[in-house]
Amino acid sequence: MFLYNYVGNFLQEAAILCFKHKYNNIKEKYKIINNIESKPKKIEIDCLVGNKAYEIKWEMPL
Repeated sequence: MFLYNYVGNFLQEAAILCFKHKYNNIKEKYKIINNIESKPKKIEIDCLVGNKAYEIKWEMPL
């Protein structure tokens, strides 16, 4: 599990670097106010490109 957490963080950062390379104006770790529920108050988006939001997740195969 220890190694998996670091690999997941590395791959997420690598994916964001790919978005930065491909698109000129991205916002990373962008927070928006949650208007649907009371908790959490803000939601973090991994990568925002124009009006498209990308949430980057990695899963370990079983």
